[in-house]
Amino acid sequence: MTNIFLGYLPHRIEDLSLILSSQVSRFQYNCVVTDLDLIEGPFTKTKNLEKSESFCNYIIGLTSKNSTNNLKTLLSELEFANFLGIHHVILRSPSFCNYDKEFEESYVKPLLGNFNPKEQNQMDIETNEESNEQEKEQEQEKEKEKEKEQKEFVNYARNIAKMFDKFTSLNISLSVPIEDKRSWEFWLMVKSFSDSPLLLRLNLVLSDTLPKRKLTELWKSCKPQYITLAISSFVTNKKGFSILPKQFSSLIDEFIQEGCGIIIECENEVEDYQLQQLKQKQKQKQKQKQETKQISINLNKIISQTNTTQNSDEENNNTNNSLNNYEDENYSDQFGNFSESLNKVLYLRHLGNKLPKISKFKKSLQEFSDVLQDPLQPLQNNLSSYIYSVFEKDITKYEVYEKAIYLALIDLSKKRNENGNENEKNIDQPISVAIAGAGRGPIVKRAIKASLKSNIQINLYAIEKNPSALMVLRSINWENNQDVTVIAGDMRNLQIDIKFDLIISELLGSFGDNELSPECLDGVQLACLKPNGIMIPQSYSSYLAPVSSFGTWIALKEYSKSTGKNDNQKMKKCFESSYVVRFGCPLLLGEIKKCFVFNHPQDSSILRNNFQSNNHNQRFLKINWIAKQDSVCHGLAGYFTTQLYKDVNLSIHPESHTHKMASWFPLFFPFSQPIKTTKGQIIEIYIWRIGNKKQGGMWYEWVMSKPLQLHIHNPNGRASKIGL
Repeated sequence: MTNIFLGYLPHRIEDLSLILSSQVSRFQYNCVVTDLDLIEGPFTKTKNLEKSESFCNYIIGLTSKNSTNNLKTLLSELEFANFLGIHHVILRSPSFCNYDKEFEESYVKPLLGNFNPKEQNQMDIETNEESNEQEKEQEQEKEKEKEKEQKEFVNYARNIAKMFDKFTSLNISLSVPIEDKRSWEFWLMVKSFSDSPLLLRLNLVLSDTLPKRKLTELWKSCKPQYITLAISSFVTNKKGFSILPKQFSSLIDEFIQEGCGIIIECENEVEDYQLQQLKQKQKQKQKQKQETKQISINLNKIISQTNTTQNSDEENNNTNNSLNNYEDENYSDQFGNFSESLNKVLYLRHLGNKLPKISKFKKSLQEFSDVLQDPLQPLQNNLSSYIYSVFEKDITKYEVYEKAIYLALIDLSKKRNENGNENEKNIDQPISVAIAGAGRGPIVKRAIKASLKSNIQINLYAIEKNPSALMVLRSINWENNQDVTVIAGDMRNLQIDIKFDLIISELLGSFGDNELSPECLDGVQLACLKPNGIMIPQSYSSYLAPVSSFGTWIALKEYSKSTGKNDNQKMKKCFESSYVVRFGCPLLLGEIKKCFVFNHPQDSSILRNNFQSNNHNQRFLKINWIAKQDSVCHGLAGYFTTQLYKDVNLSIHPESHTHKMASWFPLFFPFSQPIKTTKGQIIEIYIWRIGNKKQGGMWYEWVMSKPLQLHIHNPNGRASKIGL
């Protein structure tokens, strides 16, 4: 269930305790938003302060309007929030974010009348001169206003950035109106000024005007914490309930799915009236309690006169029961005046509840959002049993592999039958199949199933270098009593006399070739593949796109601090390494373009001549994009597609992602600094794939040349390298 918040914004904090003691418990609101402009008020009394600890977890503090232009006021309000133990604070957007200065003035053109042409021409000349002067004056005024606004932006951003060293325990969100274009520049400035960007979150303020789609996607990539929804956005349906128009509800659905809290900014007049009604009812309740208490005292006097203890106990119990029943009835009727606000909250809860339930598959992926992982080193390190078990859970991938193996066996069998007259001895021989990098045997199992399904006999071999995985392979009783020959060794350097009709591997990484699939399959092809043999996969292609992902960038910045500590060199290397990451809310700034392509089996002559140098597997490419919209580029998002066999494919390309497959997340190539881009601007990068055994491994180098020239990232593999 999503977080739904009710924004009461009461004027007096004693009203807040009244709301929290009743409504949070009754209607289970997650939180209540309140002004922090209450330093000198009734809440500072000791009795109220003692109560604060019990409900401060339900409060989101909202800074006052005065704090946007007064650093002293902002500090005092944050100090107060810190003193009370309030964990979440929302900063109001400054005044210069709340109105639009861009307007056009219309000029009244002279009406054509009974003027002679000369007089008319003279009037046109004079009018044009006046218009030009007015335009110049207006341009100058706009420049002055822009300069003044820029100064306000800078000063406010600086003031906010100063807060984080002082208030490390506060979760601070900055309010910005979603439809104002200048809000984006302001938000970027505040984020860049802050040395601890993780502490600053975003509260998007929606008006009753629906924002443009591209603007929505831009803000979603910033991973907002809250969405403040104007009460004027709601409309009343035929039954008298508050609802949102369809386009608005669809937009809210998207933010709810991203885990945003929804704040309803209620009108103070309505809420004040409701609070007064609630207070009045509570006074009546207290009066009734006193009257009941007095009745109870009088009753006790009468009972004491009878000197019958048993009767006294019974009467007391009856009195208490009647009082409890009365309080329950009064409690249930207490909240009728809150139906208008409650309807809106219940409606938002309805929106959240009617969304499709998150499947176990998607739920398992959510915990990996914006979590940085180093790419695997399959040749340098032996994988653990846990990592193998994670891979093996991806049933979809292995089902697709089984289909590819089945089709390959059918084709190999057909070829044998077609060439039967020439090679009669080989017709009845089983097809030799090798699983290169067998691990704990998931592909081996699928090869056996494909053999049974196609009714084609196979001789099956499992090649593996991991000593622990070899023990598992040798201990398995395979289905249908299939014999599996386990071969220990590195597939690149096998010294065996066996030749295979079909070689299968699952050595692909997030970028296709980044786990050394080309280098590994080159070796096993040279040593073991028959001249007309088949390899699965047959080919794979990598893809790149410039990406904006604030969540990933913040995670990288925090990771660099934890890794490098006080070592600037180590911190810099973090920004020159590639990472496997599931982007939380990525915004691709250009279309996804093909990068490197590898095919198997490779041309034998080229392979033999370049096997030691690995020159045939080195790549260099220049790619450019036209930015789709204004944003910030944090790096490059890498994807891959693979053709296992014929039309059987696997893909993590966003436009063709294999359904319910989770074995690979994208590969992230970060830039050393965020680059601001504008719509229509050219984004140009160069990327290299370099390396061989003499150089100690394979690595990527990348650089942006437009719109800003950056340095080459990861030269000579100084930050990250895949060991050969």
